[in-house]
Amino acid sequence: MAADALFQPFTFKGLNLPNRVVMAPMTRSQSPDGVATEAVAAYYRRRAEGQVGLIISEGTGPERPASLNDPHVPRFHGENELGAWKTVIDEVHAAGGLALLAQRLDNLGVLNADCRTVDGRTIGEIGAAAHETEGQQVIRPLSSPLKNRGGIAILRGAVAPEGCVVKLAGHDRTTHRGPARVFDGEDACFAAVQAHEIVDGDVVVIRYEGPVGGPGMREMLSVTGALVGAGLGDTVALITDGRFSGATHGLMVAHVTPEAALRGPLAALRDGDIITIDIDSRRIDVDLPATALAERLSSWAPPPPRYPFGVLAKYAATVGSASRGALTSPVPEPANMEAAAG
Repeated sequence: MAADALFQPFTFKGLNLPNRVVMAPMTRSQSPDGVATEAVAAYYRRRAEGQVGLIISEGTGPERPASLNDPHVPRFHGENELGAWKTVIDEVHAAGGLALLAQRLDNLGVLNADCRTVDGRTIGEIGAAAHETEGQQVIRPLSSPLKNRGGIAILRGAVAPEGCVVKLAGHDRTTHRGPARVFDGEDACFAAVQAHEIVDGDVVVIRYEGPVGGPGMREMLSVTGALVGAGLGDTVALITDGRFSGATHGLMVAHVTPEAALRGPLAALRDGDIITIDIDSRRIDVDLPATALAERLSSWAPPPPRYPFGVLAKYAATVGSASRGALTSPVPEPANMEAAAG
């Protein structure tokens, strides 16, 4: 299938949307290897040509517009957890918008309501002024959430002492334990997936992709798409000091800190090390004594920088940990942050 043929103009709920792309679910049996990656590349080509605008992710269900049943529409994301087509952003706006979401968060007591926004009002004032559309089912009340957990969680442990981010949306897996397959960079890992060197149960580790090591913390979309295309999306885990996005599928752990380029534990991992991811306990660990990790790190040397000079070299030399925003300006130590803010 030619990837460019996947993008078709269509009408959605009475709106003419000639420049939008719908990305509906595709199972592995429906998708040849690499079609997701090819389609994404085609999307960027067409966006550069001004032919493509917003990407909308749709789910399955009998109430979908007929155009979403078009076989030429790419289906990548797997069946919607709710068994029905997902909500698009204009429906969020019609339900009450992000102001209503701010109101819900304020009611939970988790919103910094005094934070001022660009229009001069505080986020609390915006939430208080929100108008909820009667009968809307998009932004649910606190008593009736869609799920009992959010879309991400923070894990800590021997692999990520400063923390990391695991994506919870799109799968129901809460544990994984398996041998590490360690790669220095996304490109090496992508080649291994394409060569069918990754097997069920593996924990794929991609390091030196953090703010310093990248430099710039790029998104691991190519590898995650390749894993799904190889039929491994539900049977392996991926750990990286790089990033992931909403397009990734499966058990993906990113933003691992400290990153490998800053002598983080990822730098000490080797093929075959047994790694355990336990979302319920918010832990990510490796079956090695702390002394063994320390011994490995004592002989570690950073790899040559990818950019020895120029603006990216300057960035790598000044950027801080992703756990503290990957800032290029001095940042107070965590214990002093409150005092500094005051």
